[in-house]
This record gives sequence, C-alpha cells and structure tokens, in this order.
Amino acid sequence: MCLIIVFFIFLTIFDIQNISNANYFFLKKKVMKKVIGIAAFAVLGMVALSSCKKDYTCTCTATVGEISSSASTTLNATKADAKEACEAGSTTGVVCSID
Repeated sequence: MCLIIVFFIFLTIFDIQNISNANYFFLKKKVMKKVIGIAAFAVLGMVALSSCKKDYTCTCTATVGEISSSASTTLNATKADAKEACEAGSTTGVVCSID
C-alpha cells in the first residue's frame, strides 16, 4: 500500500501526464526502480535489525565434594540474553552454561 502511495507521489511530482508516451514509460520505469530499491533497502534493514530468538538450554551443575547434581531449563531469547541469564545463576559451587 505504501509503495502505491509513494509511486503516485512520484507521478505527481514528475507530472507524467504532460509528457509524451515514450518519455512516460522511460520515466515510469526509472521511478519504479527507485521505489523498488528503497523498498528493498528498507526490508533488508528491518531484517538486519530484528533479533533472532531461539530456544537455548541452560544447564546448571552443583558440586559438593564428590556429589554433583544438575538441572536444566529452556530459555527463549537471543543468544546473548540467554547466556547472560544463564550465567547469572552461577555461584560458588554452581556452574551454569548454555548447551
């Protein structure tokens, strides 16, 4: 929808109705290339800036003497956020890491 509005704005700016048919198609093609280029750049920008959330498994292992116990939980977050949240559970005797 936005592309259609932008296209009609370009048509209005260039006043295409007052030029010959040969120039009309040339100018229309040129304007559409610019619109498509800007739209492609915008889509790529949105994809690059979006975060990729996945499921990560955080496993914590507690060791006391020779006895060890482990527990795991699933985190749905970006890798950096999951790693930070998982490592926040590490304390003396407890080691947490992302699997």
